[in-house]
Amino acid sequence: MINPVRLVDELNGMLDYLPPDKFGINDDFWRHPLFRATVETSNNRKYYLESDLSGYPEAMPSLCVLGELQRRDGRKLDVSSAMHCLGCRDGRTYICYLRIWRPDFHLFELFLKGNLWLEAYEAYLQTGNPIDHYLRHQ
Repeated sequence: MINPVRLVDELNGMLDYLPPDKFGINDDFWRHPLFRATVETSNNRKYYLESDLSGYPEAMPSLCVLGELQRRDGRKLDVSSAMHCLGCRDGRTYICYLRIWRPDFHLFELFLKGNLWLEAYEAYLQTGNPIDHYLRHQ
């Protein structure tokens, strides 16, 4: 579990990327630790990212978009290496954003990965090229 000093440092680090009203933690963080951020893409679409920080920083946190995102044909995204997607469940689309996790990674890096994935997702919607076309596996 993340210690309170690191949590404050992580949240302060996010201020370089987003205003304070665009990210935060849930009210019962110490029982169920969630980090949330609002992302606006270059196409002016708004998305909400959520990450479960239960094992953070030792364990890689999940990263999801709130909402079941769809493929170009209208079906929900499913597990796909080419789409860097771990599937949809519980009203969320889970993103595959990193292969190897290190405890020195930070929340702003998680946010940046999610933001890049969303930009690639929107490019996919326009062109049909899978997310793999825009992002390498990392």
